[in-house]
Amino acid sequence: MVPRAELLVNGKVVATATKFPYRLTVDTRRQKKTMKVQIRVYDKAGNNRTTPIRTWYRR
Repeated sequence: MVPRAELLVNGKVVATATKFPYRLTVDTRRQKKTMKVQIRVYDKAGNNRTTPIRTWYRR
């Protein structure tokens, strides 16, 4: 289990979760129509891992 998960949109942290199950949400109306989205997780030692960038399109 990881102590913290972050949702990044266009390189900026927009949501943080510290309890399992991790729920990360964002109001997409406040974002550009094209969003580069990633998840970053941290372990107890402070190491982190980030997912590959996914592109989301808001209609």
